[in-house]
Amino acid sequence: MSRDTWNTPKILADMHEFLAQFDFLIGIGSAKMKPLDELLTAERARVLVELGGYLGYSAILCAGADAHTWLRS
Repeated sequence: MSRDTWNTPKILADMHEFLAQFDFLIGIGSAKMKPLDELLTAERARVLVELGGYLGYSAILCAGADAHTWLRS
């Protein structure tokens, strides 16, 4: 799948919905997602190392920020 066809908001919304169904699963949540997304958009870094290890939520967020921000420049 090419980067410009990712629907990051839909993927993350589906993950939120899935996480809401199970009390034992932990997600980053919108309170932490918004500042992270804003930081990724503002910094426009050339290299990003994401060291998550649970469901891949922050990795998807970072990849989506990369695709949506940097492909526009």
